[in-house]
Parts: sequence; structure tokens; C-alpha cells
Amino acid sequence: MKIWDRSTEIKRCIEIARSAFNKMKAILWNGKLNIEIRTRVLRCYVFFVLLYEVEAWTITEATEKRLIKFKM
Repeated sequence: MKIWDRSTEIKRCIEIARSAFNKMKAILWNGKLNIEIRTRVLRCYVFFVLLYEVEAWTITEATEKRLIKFKM
């Protein structure tokens, strides 16, 4: 069985998620909103974009580190 390298697809998803984060930046950095609401927006919108179709990925240790780094 051949393990497909998904690094290009994962990099693309990270860039799309970064773009989604930048679009939501005004909401995420709004001090008037409760931190819980901002966290929910981050999880529901940005992380959803990042992890779309993640169950189909075969991840290497380097890719896992890249995903963890993005989430921080």
C-alpha cells in the first residue's frame, strides 16, 4: 500500500485557514466581545476550514507539527 504525500494539500488548507483568520480578524481582536464568543468564532470558522476533510489525510510527524504550530 502506498502512502500518499498530502503535504501540498495540507499547506493549501493552512493558507486557506490563514486567509479565513485574516477575514475574521476584526471580530477576533474586538475587545468588546467576550473571549468565549471570539474563541467560538475561531473554532467554528477558522479551524473548520483548516481541518476540512482531515480524516482523509495521512499525516507525517512534520505535518502534524505544522498543524499544531498553526493552531497556536
